[in-house]
Amino acid sequence: MSETKVLVEKLNYSIQEAAQASDLSVSKLYKLSCERKIPIQKIGSRVLIPRREFEDWLRTFRVEAEK
Repeated sequence: MSETKVLVEKLNYSIQEAAQASDLSVSKLYKLSCERKIPIQKIGSRVLIPRREFEDWLRTFRVEAEK
C-alpha cells in the first residue's frame, strides 16, 4: 500500500520557525514579541506568529534598489 502525504501550509510560526524563515535570530524575535513590535498570538504559554501577518510586517522593511 502506498502512503499519500499531504502538505499543509502552516497558518502560524513558532518563534524558531519564524527565525528560520526570516534569517532573524530567535532572541531578536523574542525581544520584538515582548515589545509587541511583531504580530503575535499567545495561546497559553505558547507564542505563535501568524505567518501572513509576519510576512507583511517583513515587507515593510523592503528597500527598493536604486535605478
